[in-house]
Amino acid sequence: MSTDIYLFAEKRVDESWQPIPPPQRRQPGRPGQLIPVFAIDMGQPYELFTLLCGTGIGRGSKFVEVPKLFGGRGFPADMNPIYREVLPEWCKRLGEETFESWVLLDELIAIDWDQPVHYHAYIEEFYADFFHRDKPYPEDLLKGVKLSNRLEAGMARVEWSASLREYVGCSEWFIEQVSALAPGAELRIIYWI
Repeated sequence: MSTDIYLFAEKRVDESWQPIPPPQRRQPGRPGQLIPVFAIDMGQPYELFTLLCGTGIGRGSKFVEVPKLFGGRGFPADMNPIYREVLPEWCKRLGEETFESWVLLDELIAIDWDQPVHYHAYIEEFYADFFHRDKPYPEDLLKGVKLSNRLEAGMARVEWSASLREYVGCSEWFIEQVSALAPGAELRIIYWI
């Protein structure tokens, strides 16, 4: 199962927000409704989505503790008129419960990307002493040993950590992509899943 994320950007110009890239006509070359354009083709980096939304997304997300930084803000009250008209309707048409939020580029840059993210899983009791909540996963010692997401007989819960940067895996790439949309401008990303 995959999760789609819808990601749009705005830049502040004077006292208002403007969509970037500029909206396009539903039918090119003809007058009519303008429609928003996705800011970045993200693929499906679930770990980044989990950070942005403050809730686990995708396989394995229930076994990691990610800081809740930007989730649940809803659509910004002052978003540009085209987004204000189109984006909430788009969410309704999906026919599912959606989760809307937003983040400023400056907020993304200011994150402590070296803060720890804690994982947990289950492993044969014999290997449990190789793990510590505040240390990385002991890869060199456990080649070929399988983790489980269920506690079964003869197994123990183990914990380990990595930096938020390691967990997300694409933080620098994402910040570079967002920054390139309007260099030097105040930028905001609006998103939902």
